[in-house]
Amino acid sequence: MNKPQPKYPVQFNIRPGDYKRHKRYFKIIIFESRKDMYAFYLEYARQSDWKDIRGSHGVKFGLSAKCTYDSKPKFDSTVMPYYWIRKKNLPGQRNDIGVIVFFKNRLGAGLVSHEFGHAAFHHNRIKINFKNLNLGKGNCVLEEACLYDLAAMVRKFTNKCYQLGVY
Repeated sequence: MNKPQPKYPVQFNIRPGDYKRHKRYFKIIIFESRKDMYAFYLEYARQSDWKDIRGSHGVKFGLSAKCTYDSKPKFDSTVMPYYWIRKKNLPGQRNDIGVIVFFKNRLGAGLVSHEFGHAAFHHNRIKINFKNLNLGKGNCVLEEACLYDLAAMVRKFTNKCYQLGVY
């Protein structure tokens, strides 16, 4: 049986967790080559300038000062997290909270799990309002919730890649 040949870049969304009530999602983009992925990354970084953007789009990138973009990238995949700030003139809160990029020759479970780990932590920071997080005994609960999200996301990614012919 011939599997379908995907048209690159392959794009789809993944929601953390297995709950229908989850509205937030990450955009997944799988490029045909590392070169194509780097070109996208550099253009994305140039457009956003990886700064706190509070303009008409109301988006804020969830990156710390040390997480600046690399003008000569050397990674196999990356997560570019952000969150939306509700503005008076915007119709409502958007649910996309980040972009995760891969390329087709580096889709191993370890790399995918690593990036989805970053994504799960970002999702849970938004969910619990990280600024008010009281570190203490409750950390195990947070980590456990993140690991459930991670397991669900890896399974969904693998299934979707098989459906689209990437694997």
